[in-house]
Amino acid sequence: MKWKAPKRNKFNAKKTLYKGILYDSKKEADYAQILDMLRSASSPSDRVKRVDRQVVFILSEPPNKITYRLDFRVTYADRHIEHIEIKGFETPTWRMKHKLMKEKYPHIDIKVI
Repeated sequence: MKWKAPKRNKFNAKKTLYKGILYDSKKEADYAQILDMLRSASSPSDRVKRVDRQVVFILSEPPNKITYRLDFRVTYADRHIEHIEIKGFETPTWRMKHKLMKEKYPHIDIKVI
């Protein structure tokens, strides 16, 4: 039996395991680590209370259902919320979905890292 290299992501992102969770990229796992460090921050505006991963937003209903999967929704001790998208590079599909997201959910500001 021949050895096969693991199938690479089409964007060359390397899935990375951090604290038992498999992240889509090393950059995403690194950001999760930063969020973990912020759980013990002294300032309430910097202290992370809750992190939701892979939050799904519905952009259009069936039959042509389009969804947007956000990498992180972060809630801080002072109750402000950040929506974080980790990007290695922008694709045309992502740009289109990001534009639809802004139109459907104008009150949500997405921080792209």
